[in-house]
Amino acid sequence: MYFANTHLHSDLSDGLWSPEKLVELGQQIGHKAMLLTDHDTIAGYARFQRACRKAGILTMIAEEPSVTTSFGRMHLVTIDFDPENKEMRAYLARQSSRMRDYTWTCFKEAEEKGLLRPGITWQDVEDAYPDITYLCNQWVFRLMVEKGIYTEEEIETEVCPLFTRDKATPIRNQAEKRV
Repeated sequence: MYFANTHLHSDLSDGLWSPEKLVELGQQIGHKAMLLTDHDTIAGYARFQRACRKAGILTMIAEEPSVTTSFGRMHLVTIDFDPENKEMRAYLARQSSRMRDYTWTCFKEAEEKGLLRPGITWQDVEDAYPDITYLCNQWVFRLMVEKGIYTEEEIETEVCPLFTRDKATPIRNQAEKRV
């Protein structure tokens, strides 16, 4: 019996580990095939593909685009597409830009309302991760921990709720709770 993982996110999207680490972990547990399905980006695919080849694990290009339908916002997994396709490249660039803008907006709103501890600026985030095309909240959180502004536990309990999409006005909701 062979095992395959067809839904993995790396730290170039909203996952915890690098593409190489995902392959290493997959190899350790016996996966024979793996797909990297980062949200709205294929930035990690070349690295993932190299690591899979080296480990003898089968792979093909994949990603998990965010889409809006009549049912609301959802994710789909796309597999085996042409990464050089002009429309696909434009779509991925738009999605990465949207995520960066969303993260920047949450960061700025929380900062302006005094909900974040001082010690980090948006420029610090961009300077720390110049090669990240899909700059989501986790990169902000990671830098806050690295700079000693918050602990990982505090990120979970105090900061993550400020950046959630699950509420229509996440920052205002948090501000009202603290007043």
